[in-house]
Amino acid sequence: MNRNDGPPIIWVRARVESVAGGSAGQPGSVGLAGGRSVSARRAIVVATDAPAARGLLGDALEASPSKTEPGVGTCNLYFRAPAAPREENILYLNGESGGLVNNACFPSTVAPSYAPPGQALVSVSTIGTQPDMSDEQLAEAVKGELAAWFGADQTATWQLLRIYRIPFAQPNQAPPTNFVRPVKLSEGLYVCGDHRDSATLDGAIKSGRRAAEAVLSGSAALPVGQQPVAVQA
Repeated sequence: MNRNDGPPIIWVRARVESVAGGSAGQPGSVGLAGGRSVSARRAIVVATDAPAARGLLGDALEASPSKTEPGVGTCNLYFRAPAAPREENILYLNGESGGLVNNACFPSTVAPSYAPPGQALVSVSTIGTQPDMSDEQLAEAVKGELAAWFGADQTATWQLLRIYRIPFAQPNQAPPTNFVRPVKLSEGLYVCGDHRDSATLDGAIKSGRRAAEAVLSGSAALPVGQQPVAVQA
């Protein structure tokens, strides 16, 4: 956060519980856990996923809402392997019409430090969180499916390290959808994230750039040292 009376301040582990947009030329404010309120001198930027943005912004997001349909979930599985089945730096995609696995890769072929010497790290993402399967069942099903990709002799040697179940990995972008949603909600209030552009890393970065440019374009006439306050939720 920029301020007038000293160097910028960055607060970490400060949970944001509410955002109030400004009105009639008055700045908005951000409410933190514990009851503290921080006033914005010029702008507030809410940079969160779609559910968190809806929770913080409420009616302010209704003029240009993100899609409200349930998000896309996934499981990330990590295995230890004696070696990668191939040395190419490839993201393997599921080209079939069904199955659990969405994609698989071997990060240690790109960054050898991701695995101990003489071993390889396997990363697999599924379609959906598979709530009806235990971790053991899911791991065996995934290995069985990937045996058709890489060979049963390969997957039989993989040892499960950890599974992460992520209910909201991406916002829903089933058609129809809008890949360029406004980032400016009102005077001094902005929002960005993959729910404002495409549901990709690139989309998240692009929306952040659009929000930053919108904030700066509204403060271009301000002297150096009096640029807008930007609070990241």
